[in-house]
Amino acid sequence: DSTGNGSVRGGLENLENLREFENVFLYERNTRNISIPKDRIQKVVDDNGSIVFEFILRTMKQHTENTNTVVFDFFINDQSVAAGEWYDEGKFRIIRGSVPDGIYYEHYPSGRVKREYTFNNNNLSGPCKEFYASSVVERESTMKNGLENGLSKNYHQNGNLKGEANFSNGEKDGITKLYYESGSVRSIMSFSKGKVV
Repeated sequence: DSTGNGSVRGGLENLENLREFENVFLYERNTRNISIPKDRIQKVVDDNGSIVFEFILRTMKQHTENTNTVVFDFFINDQSVAAGEWYDEGKFRIIRGSVPDGIYYEHYPSGRVKREYTFNNNNLSGPCKEFYASSVVERESTMKNGLENGLSKNYHQNGNLKGEANFSNGEKDGITKLYYESGSVRSIMSFSKGKVV
């Protein structure tokens, strides 16, 4: 993708033939190619001191405010930038600060990903996933401007589908199906603008 000479902040200097790819940087040492994953690099600068790449860590943490309000705090490189909350099923809003574009991750104490939320223009917009501690997907949905849109799926811990529902502007709209852990259908409901029909 891009080629040149430069240095990687954190110890490596004067790297020859430094090349950037989607998830790694590649450089030559003693006629051998060496790769470094981007998530292990803090910053790459060229010979003129210009930043070629800078790793940005986007994280979020959940906590409870008042009696039962769950709030998500958002961080860039461990600096708090914003907070948001689910205020209704399928609806999310920013309550303070501003969330820069990108994918934000919350982790279990084990380090495994618990949630990944995509933000665009200070709104929860794009794919969102939640995971069990075992790393099996628990829920996947798509948000648009803080409102759930499209097909949302929930899964049992064994990976089988638990439920699926269509959303339009944050409200269930269409057929919703619930499944037993075995995979057989438990119930089917029809919704229009969030109400059972």
